[in-house]
Amino acid sequence: MFPCPVSLPLTNLNYKLNSRGSQLLEGEAGASASIPAKKSAVVPLQADVKYLDLIRAFKDIRPGTKIPYEAQVELLVDAPGVGVLPLPINKKGEIAVPEIPKASDIDWGEVLQKTIGD
Repeated sequence: MFPCPVSLPLTNLNYKLNSRGSQLLEGEAGASASIPAKKSAVVPLQADVKYLDLIRAFKDIRPGTKIPYEAQVELLVDAPGVGVLPLPINKKGEIAVPEIPKASDIDWGEVLQKTIGD
């Protein structure tokens, strides 16, 4: 992707997050931000999470498992001289569920030293 020479005001943002055939999030967020010229920006997103859907989708997930995901975001920007343009962003990947360490794998001396030192 190349940097845009002008700032792009966001007019809206649509999003979806899917994993393992289940839709986890979907929504629309009125965005009141702007992406500066030749730079990037973090756009905050407020989403409603249905925890029961998450529990159902991940009931068999165990530590060490990798969870696949697909995120779809559509930024609607007000491009100068053109009008509102959709900018789709898609990302697929995996998130690893951390393993729970065994008590025998922990350096308890280091843990105690850090705890006492704080």
